[in-house]
Order: sequence, then C-alpha cells, then structure tokens
Amino acid sequence: MNLRHFGRAQQMWVLVIACFTLFALFLLLVPGMTFALWWPSMLAALVACAITVLAFQWWLGAVLARRDSSIPRTTWE
Repeated sequence: MNLRHFGRAQQMWVLVIACFTLFALFLLLVPGMTFALWWPSMLAALVACAITVLAFQWWLGAVLARRDSSIPRTTWE
C-alpha cells in the first residue's frame, strides 16, 4: 500500500488555511459587518498570517540548523 507522508510543512499549511477560513466565517457573524468592512479586515488578517508564518519558518529553521551543527554532542547514559 502506498501511503503518502503528511509532513509538518503540509500540516502547517492546512492549519493556516483552516484558521484563516474560520476567521473569515466568524467575522461574517459580527453584527453590522459589511463587505466594505470585511475585505480590509481579511487583508489585514492575511498580512498578519504571512508575517507569522515567515517568523515561524525562520525560527524553526534556526532551531533545526542548531541541531545539525558540526559540534558533536555528548550523551550521558
């Protein structure tokens, strides 16, 4: 059976899209919300989401690069 590996990157993008979609739907439930108010709010949410994803990717890359350093680790067993 050929199962496709669903890695962390794919999981992150599913989570980002799900959260963005839920925010859009919940924003529509706000009383008095019009399309003229909704789309700038969604644009601001998209910018905030992009900054957050980029910061997380930068941080995760730094953590993983530190783990793959050439300095050998000692194990205490």
